[in-house]
Amino acid sequence: MGEAASVPRLSNRIKRLYLLMSRSVDDSLKPYGLARGQWQVLAHVHEAETLSQRRLQECMKIESATLTVIVDLLVAKGWLERLPDPADKRCRLLRFTPDGQTRWLDVPDPVALAEGRMLAGLDPGERSMVADAVERMIAGLEKERQA
Repeated sequence: MGEAASVPRLSNRIKRLYLLMSRSVDDSLKPYGLARGQWQVLAHVHEAETLSQRRLQECMKIESATLTVIVDLLVAKGWLERLPDPADKRCRLLRFTPDGQTRWLDVPDPVALAEGRMLAGLDPGERSMVADAVERMIAGLEKERQA
């Protein structure tokens, strides 16, 4: 066991980094009364301006029931409104309310804030090396899944 057993595994460090990033994102959103999943929904709707719940579910890769709970909360909080889809009466479209749009402009991008804090101690060359290494690790695992 010796010395190698005392060195944390890379996967443990990656998990810790993910958990710290998640906490940082959550902390950034608390003053706005938003959770991470709610912010993600708002970001997708903001980007699209009007978005069907079905398309949003596909983009976020989450279950319909989970998305419905999140959207219900955002509608109740006055961020979003549901509209009938003129092309498909079974579908609902989501868009910001005027108040929600105004409030959205005050919410900083919590992921950008967290990444900025995470990368603050690295110079541009180190940032590039880390990004390249992570991409290669992802590719290695994706390649394994395809085999």
